[in-house]
Amino acid sequence: MTTMNKSDDTLTRMHGLRASLYNDPWMLASEADLGVLVDQIEAATIRAANGEFAMTDDHGALYETLGDGVAVIPVIGTISRRSSFLTMLFGGAVLSDLEAALDEATADTSVNEIVIQFNSPGGSVDGIFATAAKIQSLSIHGDKTIRAFVETAASAAYLLASQCDEIIIQPGGMAGSIGVIAQVPDFSRMDKNKGIDTRIFRSAPGVGPMTETAAAAIQKQVDSLFTRFRDAVSDVRSHALSIDAVSTGDTWLDHDAVAIGIADRVATFDELIFE
Repeated sequence: MTTMNKSDDTLTRMHGLRASLYNDPWMLASEADLGVLVDQIEAATIRAANGEFAMTDDHGALYETLGDGVAVIPVIGTISRRSSFLTMLFGGAVLSDLEAALDEATADTSVNEIVIQFNSPGGSVDGIFATAAKIQSLSIHGDKTIRAFVETAASAAYLLASQCDEIIIQPGGMAGSIGVIAQVPDFSRMDKNKGIDTRIFRSAPGVGPMTETAAAAIQKQVDSLFTRFRDAVSDVRSHALSIDAVSTGDTWLDHDAVAIGIADRVATFDELIFE
């Protein structure tokens, strides 16, 4: 009988964590961002397992009211659909919190307009289109202006920002990265070297030891998500930009972002809140 020590157990968990994160599509600024995210999560998981810090699920207030009734809703850090192991380790932007904040701010009679403050490299595609549609619906049908204030809004964060009535980018701010990433590492050779044989049973082609069929299925999913991303941005901002010109995965800084239509104007946070 083989026994597994704490170190082996941690490595096994890291293997599974890395595989689960890589196997899903993400809307992030670059492949490097996903790699850094996974590395950080692995390091933090080991520290948490060793009792070096406590995990928290406290996201604080949903919004803060500043100026003349301006509700400021933060979207800071990597975006995920709901509170999870990732948000307990790092915090980050939780879509369920954002939607709750929008509902509260919309119903709050002391709030005259809403500013969503972005400083995010993007995140998971899970739930992102539903939240984007909610922002667009409130923007079109609600009686309060919804503005995006961008410090950094890349990929999934930019999708959300693009649905607002106006996008204001701070001096030196960055926005864009319209694209979808999926990385799927094949661990079969590493498992083989450890004497582990993996047998996969499935009713349809999917992710496993990489085959051309599996790769084509993943690419089809990425392409479909990318088309939805493009369409969502174009539906709201076709007056300001050429979707083909900005659907390159690139990001733009402040005045360049305005020139290409990714943002509407450059201003500081104080200028926006107290204008």
